[in-house]
Amino acid sequence: MDSDERLEEVESQLDRLERRLKRIEELLSSQATQMDEVNALFRFFRGSMRFYDDVSHLLSYVSSFKRASSTKWISKDPLAKAILVDLARKGPRNISQLTRDLREERGKASRRIVSERVDRLIEEGVLSEDRHSGSRRLRLGSEEAASTS
Repeated sequence: MDSDERLEEVESQLDRLERRLKRIEELLSSQATQMDEVNALFRFFRGSMRFYDDVSHLLSYVSSFKRASSTKWISKDPLAKAILVDLARKGPRNISQLTRDLREERGKASRRIVSERVDRLIEEGVLSEDRHSGSRRLRLGSEEAASTS
């Protein structure tokens, strides 16, 4: 085999290699486009789920505030209103978390007083609680509303 034949063979192999690389690049490019579409769909679904959670939370918030507004003492009690707003903003909390949040927001809050207000709000059906291993998590809404959702 002389040098011209070997050069032609190498060029032929290089041409085949170049075609294969182009094909691989095309496949990778199409896969990347498909992955971009899949990622976009996942972002859409995550956003939809967040929207659904936000709407559900908002409905619970509105329902609790509607129930609270029909109770005169709550509309006159700034601590009760602050408790409802904190639970609406941050979701279910225990007494310690709630007291800490109220202390940060209002400058003062007594765990005992917060607990008394929470108990009264539970009696009114504005709040409900979940008890787990000695602690209780408070959330907006009554037990009846929580059991239907």
